[in-house]
Amino acid sequence: MLNGDVIGAAQFEALQHAMKQLEMKYTQTMRDKADLSDKNEQLEHMIMQLEGETETIGQYVHKKFWNLKDVCLHAVQPQRGHFPLLGGFYGIKIRPFLGEI
Repeated sequence: MLNGDVIGAAQFEALQHAMKQLEMKYTQTMRDKADLSDKNEQLEHMIMQLEGETETIGQYVHKKFWNLKDVCLHAVQPQRGHFPLLGGFYGIKIRPFLGEI
């Protein structure tokens, strides 16, 4: 009985079939959701690793840049008396300021 109505065997079979399909779709959806959650955790872990590597690479490049800059400045200073890297195209005359430092 459904709301006081009697259903036939064919309708009952149809309802059972629909219920099985619904259960299968629900089960598949839950599996997909679990798979996506796992994939999400994996991607978050990868992101954290890459952020750490990016920071490490950035620090390395920054350190190498400043070391190279220092080498260039020391090589240029005795010859020219100015540091062209600091002043772009024109250079900055800093020899007078070196005595003050």
